[in-house]
Amino acid sequence: MKLEHDYNALDPDTVLQAVESVGRRASGRMLALNSYENRVYQFRCDLGRRYVVKFYRPERWSNEQIQEEHDFCAELLAQEIPVAAPVLIEGRSLQEYQGYRFALFPSMGGRAFEVDNLEQLEEVGHFIGRIHLLAKQRPFTYRETLSPSLLGDESLAWLKASQHVPASLETAYFTIVEQVLAKAKSLWHQYPTEAIRLHGDLHPSNILWTPDGPGFVDLDDAKM
Repeated sequence: MKLEHDYNALDPDTVLQAVESVGRRASGRMLALNSYENRVYQFRCDLGRRYVVKFYRPERWSNEQIQEEHDFCAELLAQEIPVAAPVLIEGRSLQEYQGYRFALFPSMGGRAFEVDNLEQLEEVGHFIGRIHLLAKQRPFTYRETLSPSLLGDESLAWLKASQHVPASLETAYFTIVEQVLAKAKSLWHQYPTEAIRLHGDLHPSNILWTPDGPGFVDLDDAKM
């Protein structure tokens, strides 16, 4: 049994075994996809279907937080909003193998979303509006709430304690960061809004352009 925090032990054999443990036999060819936090691989199973398997970074999210991400995806998909939602296997979307938590997603084929294409922007905007309408119907229970404290104060405190910033740069660096954070807090409180569930990381690389229009992927950072 691997230690839950030993992410480096997640080797290709373990990935393939995890996939097979939920009834999907991979062809053996796996493509590692870009992911900052998690380990994500695309593969084709023996029946020719393409999947993406995402292994969640240990100790980052609780099972309840991950399940809320999955349930939100399922809600959106049920309303015909084109998101990559995890596959249910024996009624479960969150799987486990040797201490690693993972989920299977259908691979969404497409090309890069063109941010300077006004027709594509308009269609993406329509779907974002639909996402917001559904998202405001009820809140997350376990997911985090976006705030300057969460992504500002807490991150800054961690960085100061980490000693990653060279001593010769500390004063200049942290002075500027604190000034930017103070401005961000001022603007944040100047425009109060109602908190709703959001994708949380909706940059252009998480929007694919498919033959049917936009497709939204990777709700791992979903927040209030």
